[in-house]
Amino acid sequence: MKNLKRDELRSIFVNKQVIYIYHNQIDARGDAAKTEDEVFVACYEAVDELYKMLCRLPVSARVSNFIITSDHGFIYQRHPIAENEKLAVSGTNGYVNHRFVIGDQPQGGGTGAIRLGTILGNDDERVV
Repeated sequence: MKNLKRDELRSIFVNKQVIYIYHNQIDARGDAAKTEDEVFVACYEAVDELYKMLCRLPVSARVSNFIITSDHGFIYQRHPIAENEKLAVSGTNGYVNHRFVIGDQPQGGGTGAIRLGTILGNDDERVV
């Protein structure tokens, strides 16, 4: 969008009630081990890009109402996570991912949990 000319940008927004703009710079750089140390720079760059877009849209596209949301938070820090900072996975029948655990019981430690069957609309009693 940032490279579109004014008329091109306006044509996208004509007769639209809602436009969803997806910005993935932080996730794209934070998800890969090779670039995860760039996540703080990506945050600054993302805010700058979004700010410039929000300044441009009222003039170039005649858009004046914005809602900015985030799909999730993140836990990045400038030093590696020590073993004693990590939560131990409890229970059995589990699948462990770096973002979630599927198992037979909630994990605790300030984490949320919901029954998998509720999400999938079935009888799966495990929690995620």
